Amino acid sequence: MLPVWVNYAQNQRIEWEAKDSAVVDLKTNKIILTGDVEVRAEGVKLTAPLIVYDLKNKEAYATTPDSTQGVVLQMGNNQFVMQEARFNFETGRALVVNMRTQEGESQILGKKAKYMENDIVYIKDGAFTTCDAPQPHFHFQISKMKIVPDKIVVAGPSYLVVEETPLPVGIPMAIYPLYEDATSGIIVPTVGQSPTQGFMFREGGYFFAINDYVNLALIGDIYTRGTWRIEALSQFKKRYKYEGFFKFGIARTLTGEALFPETQEYRDVFTELQFRTDKRTLRKSSVQADIRFGTSTYLKNTSYNPSDVLQNELTSGIKWNQKISIFNSFLSLTHRQSTRTKQVSLDLPSWTLSMYRRTLFQKGRSRLTMSYTLNLINRISMSDSLFFGQYLSIYDSFPQEKPLIKRGIKHSLPINFSTPLFKFFQFSLSGTYNELWTDRIITVSGTEIDTVSQPSRAPYLTANASLTTNLYGTFYFKKGRLKALRHTVRPSFSWQSATPISKNQLPTEQTINPFALSPFGLPPSTYRQSLSFILYNRLEGKFLKKDSTYQKTTIIDELSLRSGISLSDSMPLQPLSLTFRSASLKGLSILLNGQWTPYIISPTGIISPQLAWDSYQKPLLLQTLSLSFNFSLRSFTVKHDSGFVGIAETPSINLAYNLNVRRALVDSFFLTQGLQFSIRWKLTQKWSVSMFSGYDFNNKTIAYTRIEITRDLHCWTLSFSYVPFGRLRSYLISLQPKASLLQDIRLRKRKDWYEF
Repeated sequence: MLPVWVNYAQNQRIEWEAKDSAVVDLKTNKIILTGDVEVRAEGVKLTAPLIVYDLKNKEAYATTPDSTQGVVLQMGNNQFVMQEARFNFETGRALVVNMRTQEGESQILGKKAKYMENDIVYIKDGAFTTCDAPQPHFHFQISKMKIVPDKIVVAGPSYLVVEETPLPVGIPMAIYPLYEDATSGIIVPTVGQSPTQGFMFREGGYFFAINDYVNLALIGDIYTRGTWRIEALSQFKKRYKYEGFFKFGIARTLTGEALFPETQEYRDVFTELQFRTDKRTLRKSSVQADIRFGTSTYLKNTSYNPSDVLQNELTSGIKWNQKISIFNSFLSLTHRQSTRTKQVSLDLPSWTLSMYRRTLFQKGRSRLTMSYTLNLINRISMSDSLFFGQYLSIYDSFPQEKPLIKRGIKHSLPINFSTPLFKFFQFSLSGTYNELWTDRIITVSGTEIDTVSQPSRAPYLTANASLTTNLYGTFYFKKGRLKALRHTVRPSFSWQSATPISKNQLPTEQTINPFALSPFGLPPSTYRQSLSFILYNRLEGKFLKKDSTYQKTTIIDELSLRSGISLSDSMPLQPLSLTFRSASLKGLSILLNGQWTPYIISPTGIISPQLAWDSYQKPLLLQTLSLSFNFSLRSFTVKHDSGFVGIAETPSINLAYNLNVRRALVDSFFLTQGLQFSIRWKLTQKWSVSMFSGYDFNNKTIAYTRIEITRDLHCWTLSFSYVPFGRLRSYLISLQPKASLLQDIRLRKRKDWYEF
């Protein structure tokens, strides 16, 4: 670099650097700079291959020898690229030719431009686009425009140009926002017609940019035949504190023709809330909320998302966790709702206070520990018609029902001891004191069953002892790729018991346990004990690879048997359970679960105390069996010689088969089986195809099927989504720019499932 030259005229410090040469012309009072030239002043930097600086007028002329955009003008935070420029360092004005600048997601071009003192730019014969290609695939050709950096672009008459082809789409004027922060504005609705609902304005409304932490959008649909929907959506976030999302909607849906007797009216409400506190700053306390509840028909009547329509269950939860010394407090409000059975279950609230496990004694690997847990549950179950009854006026009368309430408190005080035994065994012994509290019990008097408000307690003890060991066996092979097999066997034997302490609280002559309304299950009414065993197996292999290295592979992940004996029951033999898991084959995983019972199953599905061997000379009868195969083939890149195909990928395939068998009678079974698959295929770098489908072997029908085709148009995306048949039959053709700035000019043609 040549030395820096400084001009102190009028307190204006101007510096320049040139890589190649600097020639001073004394006659014209100019300096000619060549080779990666930079001319700098306060807040301004001009870069070009060639710059001629006029010392008298304090004006710099920058250009490129090959007519490319090689001149860069940096003014504050704004950068402009152009072919040539003339900048006056005294007035701060500039005249440029063939300029280009970026404002957020926008690209602004102009053949001639003038820069004023306040960073305002006037452009003649300009273009506005969101495509960052050297030659934009589309742009709005504008006769003249004005740019206020970081604020707006005001444009005169303009028309749309796609692939250098003008289209007959023009507007007399336009304003393009350049705000980096969110701003309030109108959400343009989709206008169309539904065969069943009439003319419509859909998904239109207004967006409120309230402040930097929260926003609000009010959107809705309205149809000429009476159907409407209103939703409020809000996002909120405060860095290092919390973030979340809120949604509330109400809707009225009319099916059939208006004013006809067969017309049905649905009134629905729906609420969704997501809330998280930041764990990085709130280490001992956290709040988390995931709420989705409403009428069972809201999503089916209003959602355009097929997954919402197919959803059969809604769950919600508000969870607060607080660490206090050696205790952990966990408070939650939960909600479960089946849109199929229309039943609602609420835990208002559920509270758990647990003490961290404390070590009372430890020597070597021997350890004695204790802990404490307090659980409180108040559970309410009802139908959604009763829960939303005041709003759902479509019901002429509600069933005479009352919510089912289960509430209670449970104390648990476990003490655990574990130690090695005889070097190769691990022995553990635990005892737990449990106590149930409730304010209501069930009494039976003759044939009458009644609920009595009576504070009651049911203390009982549980104990468990287990003995576990590991056995290993290794087999070596001299020939073939398989060099060794390692077999791991883990047998485990355990003893369990449950003993009621206060027998007068649990009368044995009463057929219904008085604590049947307890949400923690039934306490034992008599002394119970049982023995159980688990035999766990795992098989691993060692293979020789082609590069003479070894690879360890798990052949069988799990092969386990479980069963036991009850020492205090009329049916002492417990079912035999089998579990098999394997993912040894590349891309294929197998899971098998089965259960066999030694007793006869009655026609109603109840297991009777009669042994199967006495009646059928069979030691075991199959009770349930489930088998699943999952196959996954990941895609990999391949090259083709064809210039049309270019570089593509092989299909990515996921295939799942599920078989479930349940014994209905002694010699009959209830069988269900289904097949699901998905295919994702990137044909080229621009084209991709995906398909989701399946088959129900019981009903002999094809499951929900969706086909999606996507074309990447660089700055635009063309997509086609099609559900060819079934209840959710629909299609959507969409052409929209990738930039969020131009999302409102998307082109869509759709026909939803309720319009067929």
